[in-house]
Amino acid sequence: MTADGEQDPTAFPDRWRTCLSHVSSINTLGWIIGRFYAAKYFSPKAVELSQDIVKYVKQQYARSIQSLDWLDGPVKAKALEKLDKLDALMGYGENVRASWFPLTPRLCVSDMAL
Repeated sequence: MTADGEQDPTAFPDRWRTCLSHVSSINTLGWIIGRFYAAKYFSPKAVELSQDIVKYVKQQYARSIQSLDWLDGPVKAKALEKLDKLDALMGYGENVRASWFPLTPRLCVSDMAL
């Protein structure tokens, strides 16, 4: 810090900020750990079940919206349009699992500088 309380532009960033940025970046440790977690605890069957539940809930919302007599036609149509755009993101993207190579810690960290 400088005398007037400003951050010194020539100072190194706080170590904890540097470490946090390294482990939370999209292509570093957080992604690797997430891949191991999803591979172990979130199977393709679990993804399918989750998607079925979301599909069912959306169908029930649509049925509820259509049965509301206090909404006029254009408002119902807009509500159903918004409901149709609702998307649930769970587990991992559809193309992620297909792109995974055999998951072993050595393969994931072999080129990381520790």
